[in-house]
Amino acid sequence: SVVIFDMATSILSKYSIAEFISNREPIASERIKLAEQLFSGVSFLGKNIIGSMYRPEYPLYIFNSNGEKIKGFGAYPISDITYTDIEIIDAYRSVITTNLTDRVAVCHYFTDLIDIYNKEGALEKRIHGPEHIFPHFKEYVDGNIVSSKAVKGTYRDAFYSPVSVGEDFFVLYNGKSVEEKGYNLLAKEIFVFGWDGKPRQRILLDKGVFRIAVDQSNKKIYGISDDPEYHIVEFSYK
Repeated sequence: SVVIFDMATSILSKYSIAEFISNREPIASERIKLAEQLFSGVSFLGKNIIGSMYRPEYPLYIFNSNGEKIKGFGAYPISDITYTDIEIIDAYRSVITTNLTDRVAVCHYFTDLIDIYNKEGALEKRIHGPEHIFPHFKEYVDGNIVSSKAVKGTYRDAFYSPVSVGEDFFVLYNGKSVEEKGYNLLAKEIFVFGWDGKPRQRILLDKGVFRIAVDQSNKKIYGISDDPEYHIVEFSYK
């Protein structure tokens, strides 16, 4: 099936693949309205749905197949940096993928940290590297708005676009400082890990992308680039 999550409405729409590719106006076979709004995309963990919310108690939350919230999931990383509630949410923003059954990989945007949890929310493995970045954010108040922003000189992109691929998951790594001249989101480095957290492979692309999908059967990686305009790039890997 194909599942599309509309963040604005908190609705997941499920389509059969045949319906999605053959009908110009595909009709969803099922729609699920989540009880609360999420801060990112979603994934599946068994029959449940998992995603992040803008809250300091937990980085992730579990919803059942009816869209009802069940519980918080995981924990924010601990470091020698003291954060306010707003700072820790922004500093440890992340994107996830799952093996659809019993493992969740939490890949952080602003620190090169990956946490792998089991389906109960217990931390199975923490991977930090290759550069051991930690994010520094500072809270500020602007009228009635309380927010935070990165401290100058500490703001670097790390992981994004993790993809579950059988016994492994692939994830893009950027590593660039957002303050450097000519900065962009395009990354040329992919790390491959097993669901036990063990490194499998490092793939270097000859063209930068900011989003990937993987065809394991044909050993192809598809990426999205915006240089010089938006297009899809195809890569082969071993």
